[in-house]
Amino acid sequence: MERPAHDGDDPTSAPPAPAVLRVSVVNAMDGMQYDVDLSSRATGNVLRQELLVATGIPTDEQILLYGPPYTRLDPKKTIESYQFHTSQKAVFVYDRRTLSQETLAIAPTVLQPQHYEVPSLSPSSAPAARPLYESSSPLLKALYDYEVQFKAVAMMGQTLDTVAQARLDACDTCLAQQRAQASAIQAAMANLDTFHMSYLHLASSISRIVSTSAMTQHFQPFWKDFRSTSEHHEELLTHLEAYIGRLETIPLHPALQTPPHRTTLYDCIPLERVRDWRTQCEQSHTHLQAKMEALAAAYHALTESIRVGLTSSTQSARPAPDLLRQRDVLYAKVVSSTDHMNVKSIVATLQTNYETVVQRVAETVPQNVLPEATATSSSSMTTSYMFASATVLEAFRGLDEMQRDQAALLPHIHQVVDDELKTFMLAVAESKDSMSAAVHTQLRWVSRVQSEIRDFEQTLSLLKDALAVQKRQFAELNHVAKLPEAYDACLQEIVRRRSYGREFTWKIQSMGEKLAQMREDEVLLRDAFLKEFGQHLPRDFVPGLVEKPSHCDIRMRPFDTALPAIDAPSPAPFEMEQRELDVLRNRCKELEGRVDELQTELDDQKKASCHCSSFSNASSMSCSAEKGPNFPLVLALAATAGHPAGMANSSELLDKTARLEGMLDERNTMVASLEARIASQDEALLRVNDECEGAKNDLAHAQFLLGSQRSALKQIWNLVGMDEATLEMQTVDGLQKGLDAFEDMWLAKQQQLHVSTTAAPSDKAIASDDIVSKIAFRSFSYDDLALFLPTFAPSDAGAAKIYLAFHLGCPNRFLSDESIAMFHQAQNRYPEYILGRIVFIDEREATERDNPYRLILGTTFYVLTVTCLVDY
Repeated sequence: MERPAHDGDDPTSAPPAPAVLRVSVVNAMDGMQYDVDLSSRATGNVLRQELLVATGIPTDEQILLYGPPYTRLDPKKTIESYQFHTSQKAVFVYDRRTLSQETLAIAPTVLQPQHYEVPSLSPSSAPAARPLYESSSPLLKALYDYEVQFKAVAMMGQTLDTVAQARLDACDTCLAQQRAQASAIQAAMANLDTFHMSYLHLASSISRIVSTSAMTQHFQPFWKDFRSTSEHHEELLTHLEAYIGRLETIPLHPALQTPPHRTTLYDCIPLERVRDWRTQCEQSHTHLQAKMEALAAAYHALTESIRVGLTSSTQSARPAPDLLRQRDVLYAKVVSSTDHMNVKSIVATLQTNYETVVQRVAETVPQNVLPEATATSSSSMTTSYMFASATVLEAFRGLDEMQRDQAALLPHIHQVVDDELKTFMLAVAESKDSMSAAVHTQLRWVSRVQSEIRDFEQTLSLLKDALAVQKRQFAELNHVAKLPEAYDACLQEIVRRRSYGREFTWKIQSMGEKLAQMREDEVLLRDAFLKEFGQHLPRDFVPGLVEKPSHCDIRMRPFDTALPAIDAPSPAPFEMEQRELDVLRNRCKELEGRVDELQTELDDQKKASCHCSSFSNASSMSCSAEKGPNFPLVLALAATAGHPAGMANSSELLDKTARLEGMLDERNTMVASLEARIASQDEALLRVNDECEGAKNDLAHAQFLLGSQRSALKQIWNLVGMDEATLEMQTVDGLQKGLDAFEDMWLAKQQQLHVSTTAAPSDKAIASDDIVSKIAFRSFSYDDLALFLPTFAPSDAGAAKIYLAFHLGCPNRFLSDESIAMFHQAQNRYPEYILGRIVFIDEREATERDNPYRLILGTTFYVLTVTCLVDY
């Protein structure tokens, strides 16, 4: 297992590792610590081999934990990667072989030293005192005996002090090993995190340890999910028939019905299959419920086992407090600096007494009996001792008292060393044996808990999969319960999508119309420039000055065409406004049509009066007609113009003029009403501009419609031959002035009509009309009159058509979409033919990106833009 990352393990911030690292490893089985010096580049396998030599545990049977937090040591990673030189990390080695043994067969612990020997002194063992021992003087021999006794007591004290210190050290070492074993148990408990337990903090309470376990974190959310899912499934099983019965009461929308097979939601479900699913789901639900109850029982049993095991481990995985207190008492009796009756102070007293005796002997014995005078005769030595007898007797004073005092100290040392320390050694050894057994028991418990947690997790994983399968099974029943709600949402979604499609199309059309109006305005501005200034400029003075602005072709791929015709009962706001504007537009078109009819009647009367004025003039006109092109429309007009009934008297003309003026008044009223309505819409849109982004689109649309109406008014103005400079449509006063000018023009037309009845048209005028009315078919240029016919006749009269120019040797002349849309909007249908005057020719080449008419790639084609006839 990879070691989790910690703040102190960042190799970028840690100091570089030394060449040689010392790793301290504790054997969890006996508590002994081994210091191993390894290269920083050495791997965990090298450490395992060193521990094999030190502990005798085979490398395959070693379990190495390091921490905190305690995890497995990876044998393939280098030692420096664990940052042992930057943080305090403990390493424990466990013997996997002992985990398979029911009982641990280990030899009883025996602490040393158990026995000791006190050195003895013989007369020959003291070379310096040998003359005193061989002396014939009883006083000198007695003085020697005192010295030997004091030395023997001092040596006895030193020996007991050494033994006491050794026994204390042995007990301390054994207690340290027990603490190491306790730490090894704690590390093993903490390593339960590897088997889905959170990091174990022994300072925390047991309840916190259990509640923060990752096993609980896995089980509790799953159990909560299972309980909520189980309640939902039980509800589905209980109320399924009620859900099915409710479907019979919900009729389908007429657009979705297929009588007599499908009229309600009840007819939309496979009833027999649903009931079979219910049977299968009920069996699966019962089986899974039993399995989940067993899993919950296993979880609570395992949790309680972990709680009890952790409680017992925290209580047993440490040396007994009594031993620690007893050790402190014995340590005070041996080396305490405050107690004068400790072993150290007593031994120091004995040594001081011995040194005092040695000093008195040296001061009392004559110089000639000292070792350097041993070569003298015995007679002279005897004579010297006789002279020093008084001094020897003086030296004996106080020795008996000193001997009695230190004789009372030796039993106290023997009691501490032989009785108390030895008994304590036995207790510490028994505690070590108990700790070893506890280590074995706890490690086996940890191993068993790991296996139980592993089995629990496997069962939990299987039941998670089973619950997921059951959810998929019950999903079929859930469809029945959710079908009414889904059906309502489906209807709302269809309505919303269709409304979106209409609004999307409307916005595209609005954008197209706005761009077309923008182009038309630009064309007028360019034409006005060329008319006023361009004719005075040299030819080719500025290249491209006579070019026309490009057209904008906005195309949309059809979508949502398969949706049924389900719409909201009330139209959307933009649709209501569009309908109202369509009504106004149709009304305007009706008025324009009536104006056209009156203008046609006026022209017919003018031609009839001219025909009846003179027979010679009629003959000349007939001859000129024969010489002109055989144009059927012109011939038809000439035939109808000769009827004598076309003449009208002045009263009839006045009546028609009055009707025309009434229509103009009605038109004026309608325009004023439209202006007022648009102004109110503009004000409303300005008020809610900050509140709704959609109001901006409505305002732009209303402005575009106003421009369209003004454009239509301009066309009417052009039809009657008025100058556009006299028409100001930005204000109501301007419109009123324009209508006044229209009335003046009409009065002038009336006066001109009276004058024309007496004058015959000249041949030059007739030839000019023929030239203007001539249809081009051999070549096409600006201001030519062209006839366009549809390329195919689709079954749907409302389907879009493509118009091709009637030609002879001039193929691939197509009518622009803008012109088609203009004629379609004018007649509310696609006409059988279109006759118009060319105002723009766009030469293009068919490519993969630009091939609207599906021509062969590389073919040159022309898109012609035409306008309505003014004088035709």
